Amino acid sequence: MPSEEPPPPVEVLVVDDHPAVRGALRAYLGALGDVDVVAEAEDGLRALDELRTLARRRALPHVVVLDLAMPRMDGVLATREIRDRFPGVAVVVLAGFGQSSRAHAALTAGARACLSKDGDPGQLVRTLRTVADNHPGPRGDAPSPDGGA
Repeated sequence: MPSEEPPPPVEVLVVDDHPAVRGALRAYLGALGDVDVVAEAEDGLRALDELRTLARRRALPHVVVLDLAMPRMDGVLATREIRDRFPGVAVVVLAGFGQSSRAHAALTAGARACLSKDGDPGQLVRTLRTVADNHPGPRGDAPSPDGGA
């Protein structure tokens, strides 16, 4: 009986205004072997720039992991923009303590999941895999390289 090939890695864009958080997420997710952090950004505006660049290369990630509280463009607006411009890319939001109303707003804006920043890291990984497995995916329905703008 032939062995099944493992599924391709879940490709992720990490967005957080704290470099240490981005670095920790990259290190943790990268060590898993089946999650590949393809890019990072420090806020929602920069995330849209990264997605436009990746779209031009037809290399959009499966999931954007997005901090809810960021300067310039917060997680709620960034979620809405990502879902509008890159509908094949799922969004998972990370929320800090006391952000339940903003977390709800992000879910309403199109985030597939919202997790607590102080939650179990294993839950983040399970969520990324589930969201990537149950989302249409970025490759087949990639928008124009300008992100629909």
